[in-house]
Amino acid sequence: MDRDFPGWQVHRRGIDGARISQIAARALRTNSEVAPAALLFYVGENDIAFGASGIATAQKVARLVGEMRVKWPSVPIFVISMKPSPERWPQRNEQLRYNNAIARLIRVVNNAKVINSGRYLIRNGRPDSALYADTIHLNTEGYALWSIDIREAINRSMSLRRIASCQNKAQPS
Repeated sequence: MDRDFPGWQVHRRGIDGARISQIAARALRTNSEVAPAALLFYVGENDIAFGASGIATAQKVARLVGEMRVKWPSVPIFVISMKPSPERWPQRNEQLRYNNAIARLIRVVNNAKVINSGRYLIRNGRPDSALYADTIHLNTEGYALWSIDIREAINRSMSLRRIASCQNKAQPS
């Protein structure tokens, strides 16, 4: 985030290898009484990798989005779709089921959107291994390509004023 969205005030709530329940506990915590300018998150890939179905994963994420909406009624919420990766290519069908299900489930949530991402990570119908630091996590070039879809969706969905409010005013936490 720091590299791909320079100047943004970012509060990381993720941890490597985390599943939805762990992310949910952290995502709803904040050190500030001020609502975030936007909520942007990527979650569920590990759940599917460890055997959860795409539908069940989407249902859990939709519940998290609902809890976020209650806590922050007017804050834009962005859920990033599952990215392809060489290691997790065997789970791609479940990831795509998740992508479709989460889009349907949060369509009814005010000011919540799914960002379709990952199209630049595919070459010849498979994830381009040159874009990965390992077989799951992206390298610098991969993150730069992945962030294109994310940045475009944010720019289409948020006002310039709200985007400006994401700019650093304090140290990231």
